[in-house]
Order: sequence, then structure tokens, then C-alpha cells
Amino acid sequence: MLIRKEHQGTCIVTSDLHDAPTLRVLSVYREGYNPSITVESSDGHSDILISNMWASLDEQTKRWRPATEEETAAFLARYTPPPQNWF
Repeated sequence: MLIRKEHQGTCIVTSDLHDAPTLRVLSVYREGYNPSITVESSDGHSDILISNMWASLDEQTKRWRPATEEETAAFLARYTPPPQNWF
């Protein structure tokens, strides 16, 4: 699946395997020096995928697919926002 800016804020599933994690796409930057995709899990943990010399973003996300309505509802039901560290 080719992840584009239109996918920001939507949920995706990382593969067709059973119990594959559902993630929410936070940001997509395909141009510039470090093309990257930032995703968030239902426990509020975020992670970033960066294109590198071994694998492009398309290669890293080739098994991803859009989440179904049921998968999106389950993600939102389990979602816990990350803690805010205010000093």
C-alpha cells in the first residue's frame, strides 16, 4: 500500500496476518532529505519509519492495508492518549 498524505489520521493494519497491529497514521513526509511516516499504536506509543539505503518507505509498508470499520472501532475503543510531560 502506498501511504500518502491523504492517509493522515486514518487507521491502517500492518499486514494480513492474524492479530496484526492496527496503527493510526500521524504524518507522511515523502519529500526532502529524510522521507518518513509516523504512526501511533492504541496505547499512545508513536514510532517513525524512515526511508534508508536498505529499504524505501514503499518497501517497508508493502504489507499494510486500510483498516476496516470494525478494526478502526476496536482501535478507538482501546486508544489511550500518551502522557503529557509538562514542566
